[in-house]
Amino acid sequence: MNKIKLALDWTPNINHIGFFVAKEKGYYKEKDIDLKIISPEMDNYKETPAKKKPK
Repeated sequence: MNKIKLALDWTPNINHIGFFVAKEKGYYKEKDIDLKIISPEMDNYKETPAKKKPK
């Protein structure tokens, strides 16, 4: 299974609903994808791009 991390650009909202619905319905698993959705509130913007400063 392919492991993929998806870092949201902001806190989860209606713009991201497709990712959550597809995961809940098992669509990613059907395609051999283990999807981990990361929100800024979970990682304090370490991986998520919303407030990340450019290098």
